[in-house]
Order: sequence, then structure tokens, then C-alpha cells
Amino acid sequence: MEHVLSSEGFQFPMDDAGRTTEDADQEGGLQKNAEFFFENIIVQVERQLFQIPRRYFESDSEIFRDMFSVPVPKGGSPDGSSIDHPLLLEGVKANDFCQLLRVMYPPSFGKPFSLTLSEWTAVLDLSTMWQFEAVRALSIEEIAKQDIGVVDKIALANKYQVTDWLLPALNALAQREDPIGEDDAGKLGISWALKMASVRECAVQSVVRQGGCGNCQYGTRCYYCGFTTTANAPVAANGQQGCGNCSSGTRCYNCGCNFVVTSTCNTGRGAKSEVDFTERIKTVFGL
Repeated sequence: MEHVLSSEGFQFPMDDAGRTTEDADQEGGLQKNAEFFFENIIVQVERQLFQIPRRYFESDSEIFRDMFSVPVPKGGSPDGSSIDHPLLLEGVKANDFCQLLRVMYPPSFGKPFSLTLSEWTAVLDLSTMWQFEAVRALSIEEIAKQDIGVVDKIALANKYQVTDWLLPALNALAQREDPIGEDDAGKLGISWALKMASVRECAVQSVVRQGGCGNCQYGTRCYYCGFTTTANAPVAANGQQGCGNCSSGTRCYNCGCNFVVTSTCNTGRGAKSEVDFTERIKTVFGL
């Protein structure tokens, strides 16, 4: 049985009367269902071929929609129309592409996905690159459920612009007692590692002479009422030495940084975990 190409570039078998199955269907009064008549495309990733429904790639991704809208030269064959003319996706690993397809076309209806952290990361990478917004949102949600270290989470948040993760993860790293190590710098990049080191100095460099803000060196003026405290100020409601006037805590009047007011330098273990670095992080990282 011979084959001919449709106007979209897809092959239909031709019967002995010289009619394609498409012609025969139309002559017999049959119509293609607008929602559930799928046209497939042939995709090549590395040395592997995939035959998949075109619809979701075209409807859910502006990148692929533009790709499919490129005019085909007269007498040419559209990419993806056959095994001889596959749509070649370069710079992508076949295994990563498989993970994306597993999410787009779940093998088992109603069952939870069983992808690993690295597999979900691959899905996040490809869905971000190709602008599959719904798949990207799902991958972010699933990665958040995984047991992921704070440095890895910061690296992912920075690379893929997951803004909801970034500030809380940076604050958690600033509060971590262990110093920024070589592995951390490798994942974060030198620039971000140096910025984090600057943020963490906020706790170590407490102003001993005043027991004030280690962020801006401003002193101990209360953020809320403007009252100036001293190093031996009364213990505030939050258990730290704070404002003896309004008992609101230890937020700096000048920069908003929360600091630990002590009469001596508080750099023992646990000191950083008591400090909220959020305002300092916003300033240093420009968030």
C-alpha cells in the first residue's frame, strides 16, 4: 500500500482505488473529532526516535508552536512528518526527554509520579527551556516535596527563577552554623558565595561596644518606637534583650535587620539561628 502526505505533512495510506484513508473517510461522511483525533510527530533526541502526539507540544509551548509554524519549502517534507524527516532536538539528553514525556503522558492514570529528584530536575529544565508552564509548575511543586539540601535548593531557585524558594532558602543558609565550604561555592558560584559570606558576618560582627546591629553598625535604636536601648537592656518578650520601652524586640531602626543584643560578642553555636537575615539578604542580593 502506497502513502501520500497530507497538507500538514503527515502520511496517509492509499488504497487500490487511489484514494487515501482521509479521502475515503470524507466520502463516507466520517469526520475527525476535533478534540480526540491526534496527529503524531516523529522526534529525534540523540540517537533515539520518539513518536508522540503533536497537539500538546503545539498547544502548551510557544516554542514548539512557532517551530511548527515555519513554512515548508515547496516539495519539501515537514520536520517530524516521518522517520526519514524527524524533528531533531539538539542539546537535549534522551533520558531527560523521557522524563518530560512521562509527565506529559502519564503511563498510569491516577497514580502518583515516581520520578527521582534528578528526574524532576530534568523535567524542570526542559519545561523551563520550552515554556511548558503547567509542567514547570508541577515540577516545582514536586521538587519542593523532595529531601533537598538548602544549597541545592538555592542553586535551583537561582538557575530556574523559582522566586518563592529563594529568600527562605538564603535565610536558612545564613542561619546555618557550618561555614560556607568549597562544595557550597561550587554550587552557588563565587559571586553568590561571597555575598552569603557578607550576610553571615551580620551575626558574627555584632557591635560589642553597644550590643547593636551587626548589619549597619547603627546601634540599638528600636525599629518600632525609636527608643534607644543599651547593651544591658531588659529582656524583650521574644526572650532576647530588646527595647526596654515597647518590648517589641531587636529590629534595627536604621536598616530593619533583626539582631541579637548582647553585652559581649555572641558568636557561639546557635547564635546565627537566632537571627533573621531577611532584610540583610534583600540588600546584599538585590532582591
